[in-house]
Amino acid sequence: MNNHEFYIWLAGFWEGGGCLNVTFSHRKGENVYCLKSGKRYGPYTVKKDVKKIQVVISNTNREILEKIVEKTGLGKIYQQKKFRKIRLKKPIYFWRIQRAEEVLLFLEKIKPYLQFRRVEVEEKLKSFMEH
Repeated sequence: MNNHEFYIWLAGFWEGGGCLNVTFSHRKGENVYCLKSGKRYGPYTVKKDVKKIQVVISNTNREILEKIVEKTGLGKIYQQKKFRKIRLKKPIYFWRIQRAEEVLLFLEKIKPYLQFRRVEVEEKLKSFMEH
């Protein structure tokens, strides 16, 4: 599979089982505390909005996610063995991209091939870039 075919496949794979999250970990004006060596410091007033963007694909087949990491060079794979204190029959693996520049690169590569979630991606990117 060449690069072009791979990104067509990856766009469909992401549309079927992936997500794109834009969140604010802190908002301007909010008071936050810092914990260091068990001691609490603060409160500190947040001077600007702290926003995060991430892409995630979850799957029980780690091999597929490893191929994605190998081909794209982006993100990392994490494993979940339990869900709310219940041991899972099969572990769930997550391919997660958390660095904003890597998320934007990933979306740039798959966006031309999106069929069903193009509007969602455009709206979330706009939200991330504006705030």
